[in-house]
Amino acid sequence: MRSVFFYTVARLALFGATAGVLFLTGARGFLLLALAILISGVISFVLLSRQRDAVSASVTRRAARMRENLAAGAAREDGEEGTSASSDAAAGEAEATDRTDDDPQPATGSPNPASNGRDPAS
Repeated sequence: MRSVFFYTVARLALFGATAGVLFLTGARGFLLLALAILISGVISFVLLSRQRDAVSASVTRRAARMRENLAAGAAREDGEEGTSASSDAAAGEAEATDRTDDDPQPATGSPNPASNGRDPAS
């Protein structure tokens, strides 16, 4: 992350130097800011290409590391869920055998799901 800090400081220094030179030449206000942004952007594109490549490589490495950590965490979590899911399934099967089929009330939903409380004529 040192490369990101160095690149940011270099960009700000270029902007400041460009704005200073433009101020000395008479640019003021919005024109000063617009020209300083444009000119320092072009200069940094040329002069800071090596630092920009270093920042890009640093960000890419960090993103790859985060993806690997996320995948490892997901695999670890899946492994934990697999052991608890098998014990939950066994408990669910035991409950299902304890129930009787002549239950007077339906478990979920309405007795006539097609109606859903609406008048079919409307």
